[in-house]
Amino acid sequence: MKASTWLPIFPGFYGTQFDYDLENELHELESNGRLPYEEHKEIDLTKFDERVINDLVYDNFMWDEWKNEVGKQCCSVIEDNCDFIKSIKYERICSPREYNFVNDSIDCEIELDKREFRNWIYANKESVDQYLHDNLTSRDGFMSFHPNNFEDWEAMTGKFRTFSKPYYVGALLDCYFKVNEFDAWMLRDGLTDMWEGAYVNYDAVAKKLLEIAEEENEDGVEEVIIYKDPNQIDLFTNKITENENEK
Repeated sequence: MKASTWLPIFPGFYGTQFDYDLENELHELESNGRLPYEEHKEIDLTKFDERVINDLVYDNFMWDEWKNEVGKQCCSVIEDNCDFIKSIKYERICSPREYNFVNDSIDCEIELDKREFRNWIYANKESVDQYLHDNLTSRDGFMSFHPNNFEDWEAMTGKFRTFSKPYYVGALLDCYFKVNEFDAWMLRDGLTDMWEGAYVNYDAVAKKLLEIAEEENEDGVEEVIIYKDPNQIDLFTNKITENENEK
């Protein structure tokens, strides 16, 4: 069975562990005081206002690339942690216009072993019923558009054989992971190589800094360029140059 739905457990980006945090990146820049620029050249960051550098780094963070990579990896992690999920195909990030009441979600196509899925639902009837009550009961500030009990869900899905709305499969899978105590932090820990610095367009940052230097300094860009020793270790990649390797 395939269903277009939303990815369970993922809490969104805004204000969560999946939001990007550039504080460590900015601290590294401040500590290094330099930004690689072309071969054997670096920009002396001490010549610029720290606030200007910080703003440029944030302005040139590749947010869409970050979100899509997080979405793809989250799909893989969820797929690997449920025996009756055969595959998950990432589709897109769905973001609200405003974050007052809802957060981002991941749209995806999930292929399930329907029999195993139904078996789990019935084996965990009480937990599923409690989940529905906890998450789908209307209250102040929240209006539910779905039934909040097992019996109604059983009836409207033909005993969990047909799912007419995308929400249904996602909600039941969300219940599965919560029953198994798999939370958003475990999902985040399953992501690999998600270093925020790799998603900053430093070429654009460097270009803008040189434009500022050209406008503000008598000697133009030469005042902020440092010519790097080809034998030194690159502070950003932590790799030794070819000349160093030949020693």
